[in-house]
Amino acid sequence: MAKKLNKHVIAVIGATTLIQYDGELVKDSLVFPKPWIKALEGTDRVFETYKGDTSLKVTFVSPAAEVFDGPLTKQYVYGKDHLIYDSLERSRISVKDLAHAIILECEHPKFVNSRFTIAYQN
Repeated sequence: MAKKLNKHVIAVIGATTLIQYDGELVKDSLVFPKPWIKALEGTDRVFETYKGDTSLKVTFVSPAAEVFDGPLTKQYVYGKDHLIYDSLERSRISVKDLAHAIILECEHPKFVNSRFTIAYQN
């Protein structure tokens, strides 16, 4: 339906398909409980299916590895396909900053037919 209506779709897919500093995918290096692994396969499949489909205006959002309840700081950085780490080797973003970045993408699209990630890097 989104193709037919020519609408911009924003899909939050998680961090599992991002590349870590060692070149390995996040999903291949972390140990998840079995129920989570099944749940994560769906978002990975959506990304793999539509990442090259230019007939659909889609932006994929892969936030930091850890999303937590915290303040809106607007102090995050953007990336594309690699997990972003801070000086303590954590990959983190607050729900409010994640929502802020998504709203900015809705209002001023910069990542149509691609993906972005965000995290703190201080």
